[in-house]
Amino acid sequence: TCAQNGITPVDRNTQSGCTGGSAYMCNNQQPWSVNSTLSYGYAAAHIAGKSEADWCCACYSLIFTSGPVVGKKLIVQVTNTGGDLGNNHFDL
Repeated sequence: TCAQNGITPVDRNTQSGCTGGSAYMCNNQQPWSVNSTLSYGYAAAHIAGKSEADWCCACYSLIFTSGPVVGKKLIVQVTNTGGDLGNNHFDL
């Protein structure tokens, strides 16, 4: 968790900037492109039938099936439990 500049670390208990606080995503957590068809990034996720211990820190290969990125692959590491997400949902 970082300050609004995306660089300066803040206490992990700081309220999110989405709800009026001063905690934001660190810019070293942004996705990055390897080439025109492959990127890496981080996500929150909730996987049906699995526990947090199963999916947290795990990596998943996501292939886009529609829109301008159809056929492209994004490999993500789950770094957030996504407690507010529906089943089998990745929050990018």
